[in-house]
Amino acid sequence: MVIRRVLAITNKPSGSGKAERYLNGQIYVRTPVHTQIKTIWQLTICHYSTNFFDDMDTIPCNRSRKGFTLIELLTVIAIIGILAGIIIPAVGGVRKTAAQAASSSDLKNVGLAYNSFAIAGARSRTISDGSWVSGGRSAANAAQWAQILSEFADLNDGSIYFISSATDVAAIDIPKVILTETGGTYAPTADWTAAASAISYEMAVNISPNSSASITPIAWTKGLATDGTWASDSPWEGDGGHVAFMDGHVTFYKNLGTSTTGELVDPSTSTTTNNIETAVGGSGNIVKAP
Repeated sequence: MVIRRVLAITNKPSGSGKAERYLNGQIYVRTPVHTQIKTIWQLTICHYSTNFFDDMDTIPCNRSRKGFTLIELLTVIAIIGILAGIIIPAVGGVRKTAAQAASSSDLKNVGLAYNSFAIAGARSRTISDGSWVSGGRSAANAAQWAQILSEFADLNDGSIYFISSATDVAAIDIPKVILTETGGTYAPTADWTAAASAISYEMAVNISPNSSASITPIAWTKGLATDGTWASDSPWEGDGGHVAFMDGHVTFYKNLGTSTTGELVDPSTSTTTNNIETAVGGSGNIVKAP
């Protein structure tokens, strides 16, 4: 809102007999009206203007437009929507790729730790099916399987068993430590026990120490069905998963192929298979999150 004050507008006769209107000493309008002095206050809802009124009865207001018209605003919104539609999926894809790379690295550490555990000592060792106790090498579920590698292979970082982007993992506090040791006896931490049901991988037990390390799966992304596909509620929402092998290498698969052209190997026949149970010697040789 602008207040403009116009002072000392004086009408007086000119030499030609016509009245001249003066604005602060300058001739503004010639008109035969009576001499008068007026002080006028103008209250206008407009922007500053350098124009003065042309006549006492008319107060012009040159309005300069600021802002967008409705069409311009709708155009901008449409452009933003298009850009968002392009950028947001791309960012989501980058984040998913990064999470998959982290998962692959974690599983590689698991595979190498298992390999170290299996060949350490005078005799080869394996993780068997059964209940875990400190000093033992049996596991009834994925959490206990990880506890064995924590105790015997020094893989005590609990976070590597969780895919942080998975829906069930997002609802928990990812544990940092698996076991604590007191007087030579190991026990799982409270945080590890509380989070165990959300472990993102399944593991193999009862694997023969003489198995071919390069083709024997020992851990994989959970949700893998016997037809070689991952369930829609798996960590990558049905879009594949990782498989870690006994020699420590890790491969990501969209699926494990068909029953005749599978990505895995049946150890009893040396033929290809897409069935994870066949590849590890039976359904009894798989442990999952408790």
